[in-house]
Amino acid sequence: MKKVYLSTYSLILIFVLIFISGIFIFDTKNIQKHYFPTTGFTKWTDYTVENQDGKVTYKGTIQISDSGNTLVFYTSHINSKVYSNGELIYQFPVINTNPFAISPGYSWNFISLPYENNEIEIVLSSPYDGYIEKSPNFLIGDTVSVLGYIIHKDIFSFIICILIFIFGVCMLFYWFYLRMKISVKPNLLFLGIFAILLSIWSVNELTLTVLILKN
Repeated sequence: MKKVYLSTYSLILIFVLIFISGIFIFDTKNIQKHYFPTTGFTKWTDYTVENQDGKVTYKGTIQISDSGNTLVFYTSHINSKVYSNGELIYQFPVINTNPFAISPGYSWNFISLPYENNEIEIVLSSPYDGYIEKSPNFLIGDTVSVLGYIIHKDIFSFIICILIFIFGVCMLFYWFYLRMKISVKPNLLFLGIFAILLSIWSVNELTLTVLILKN
């Protein structure tokens, strides 16, 4: 029995050491610098901001360059409308399909700008207080480059979440395996359930997951 617990705690210790070592070994900023260069898109900051009647409006001019014609920004519990030269070219959500919530949830917004010279007006509103006070990061450029940037930003955390999930599942199976042979305490069972719930919660906090699930 002591050998079983010793091997189990050794496995947990090894996993924790691998996790901590990974944090120090992988520097996401260096990874971005060497493998995900920021060419192909730029940040749009040349805009004015108007706050009126619970809505925030960003106005400015965007000229299409060789880098691409896609405007991208991330929203959290925010309704979005984008106008170009007075024409509505994007709206999220078009219809709220969730009967149990008034929030549109989280979303990456990709908007193809139709003209070479776009007089942009972005209108943001939210059913909750405080979510439209901070300006989003507006990115302009090539869609593939922006996707690469988003994926890179969360990929290491995403992998860690998957590893924690696998670890939790292994603990569950290991506990059930031991349970069939000997009488054991439910410590491993609780640890496995905790790891699975932690990984699911953590992965849903990543903006990379929003690309997969959309909303």
